Amino acid sequence: MTAPAETDTSRAGYLRRLSGLLWPAPATVTICRARAPGRPYAEYLLVPGAERPKMLVPAGRRAAAAAVVGFNAERSPRAAALSRVLRTALRTGAAHPLLRDRLRVHAGGARPDTIETHLAAVLGTPDAPPLLGLQIGPARANRKPVAQLITADGRTLGFTKIGVNALTGALVTAEARALAVLNEATTRAMTVPAVRHTGRWHDLELLTQDALPVWRERAPVTWERLTTVMLEIADIAGVTTGPLTAAPYWKGLRDDAAALGDGPRAEQVRHALDLIGAGPGPELAFGSWHGDFALWNIAVLPETVLVWDWERFTTGVPRGYDALHYHFQDATATRGRPHDEAVRDTLAEAPRLLAPFGHTGDDADLVALLYLCDIAVRYLRDRQDEAGARLGRIEEWLLPELLGRAARR
Repeated sequence: MTAPAETDTSRAGYLRRLSGLLWPAPATVTICRARAPGRPYAEYLLVPGAERPKMLVPAGRRAAAAAVVGFNAERSPRAAALSRVLRTALRTGAAHPLLRDRLRVHAGGARPDTIETHLAAVLGTPDAPPLLGLQIGPARANRKPVAQLITADGRTLGFTKIGVNALTGALVTAEARALAVLNEATTRAMTVPAVRHTGRWHDLELLTQDALPVWRERAPVTWERLTTVMLEIADIAGVTTGPLTAAPYWKGLRDDAAALGDGPRAEQVRHALDLIGAGPGPELAFGSWHGDFALWNIAVLPETVLVWDWERFTTGVPRGYDALHYHFQDATATRGRPHDEAVRDTLAEAPRLLAPFGHTGDDADLVALLYLCDIAVRYLRDRQDEAGARLGRIEEWLLPELLGRAARR
């Protein structure tokens, strides 16, 4: 199978590239409707089809149903309903005649070397390789496979994150480091995944984690519960206070902005930082943040909040970044507001959002602007626009408000 060019950012192109990485030669992969000759080593359904696949699930009914538990369920009530319908249709077999497109793996030898056999060794089950469930998201620079590891009878054994290039490999490594810190900490409000294994396989960076019990009874998502968790995250590695312009965070943010090179967007970010840093720097409280605290990375249970996807965890940032990020993501991804409106609303709500973290008045406005600078640097550094991510065009929704507000300080 010939891998498509890297410029093909479609879901189908992305899946074809992944196929060559997860099932390397001498294994062969066939994506088709007609059955390929011989008995496949593994067979997966493409949901809803090969042209625009959103999921890859095992062909077996129980394993397929297990692979869609929670699929997009946290993004909206409609997505949750669709997830439940799909799970039922797969478990009963009603969906199989409709899902005609298959991905079939032929091992190409007596001792296959595939992602399934490698993960079986990692899990200590060499005679029972796990099946995979993969969600195939839209184009993003940090798009990477996260494999749900499933038994034939539908039990979830864990999850493996797979770094497929320099950026995603660095994110997988960063999450492994973050979880090592978090697993050593005492947490009361939240539960985080335990690490099963880290390592490399065929130049891919792998992180295998235990599965969090996302199938358990949920509790209402309230701002009070979320704030308790975000405060625990903010303080988990300690808190310091001091002038902004003397803080290591300020130097690191400016260094990251300087490393973006030339270009009008990078220059605008640096100009915003110059405006923010002019004059006496206020005293701020610095702690940690999750980095992508959003509804799809948490599950609120009666006794705890499950929190996953720690690849952007960072220490030494102004306390409260998670509150700003959650508010912005909830406005755009969950409620469907335009991104420029969500930026303005997040800035307006900053004093309320940041009050529990010790920032009020002008200090809250400053922290909100620093958060926007941080996000702008992230998107430019990751080259999200080149990867086809809609949010990568920060000149359309982030930079105008950032520069305008920074100039009025």
